Amino acid sequence: MYVFNKWGLVFLLLLLGIQGVHAQKRVADDSLQTAPRWQAPVVIDRWIAPDKGLHLLGSMMVTIAATKTMQQEFGVNYRSGMKWAMGFTFSLGVGKELWDSTKPHNIFSWKDLSADVLGIFLGRCILEFK
Repeated sequence: MYVFNKWGLVFLLLLLGIQGVHAQKRVADDSLQTAPRWQAPVVIDRWIAPDKGLHLLGSMMVTIAATKTMQQEFGVNYRSGMKWAMGFTFSLGVGKELWDSTKPHNIFSWKDLSADVLGIFLGRCILEFK
């Protein structure tokens, strides 16, 4: 039986915080190309990057944790909890990308958002086939 308590939530929030710092550092470190002075730096957003794996795993974990929390703490049935968790996780992903777009040398990444969506559905599959 899965037990989710306040320490699980604290661990999850810390993990997501580390993910955000790592992803931002990776973009700043190796994704900028030198551009002529009159042009803005170009951000390279690769499909295969450590950042995408972190998005996938983070979204998967948030989906699973939010679904279980809705079931155990709030007494919501599985289907309603899953729908809420998927929407919540997707909105977190969109919010993070909007926040990233405000930072210098960073962009709103549709590829990161795609990894988030894949993580959401992977989390749903794990919960379906428990």
